[in-house]
Amino acid sequence: MLRAVRQMFCSHKESFAYRKYGEFYFVEFSNCAKCGKTLKRLQGFDEDMRG
Repeated sequence: MLRAVRQMFCSHKESFAYRKYGEFYFVEFSNCAKCGKTLKRLQGFDEDMRG
């Protein structure tokens, strides 16, 4: 409950990104550094992993 209120009033100015890899694909998340809300989610195929 407190986390939801914090996300609602956060300005989301600072963010960080990280990737999770599957067998031939990746999912990239961009999260707010202050409240942890996922701002963007991008997924696709990683050309380097296919060889």
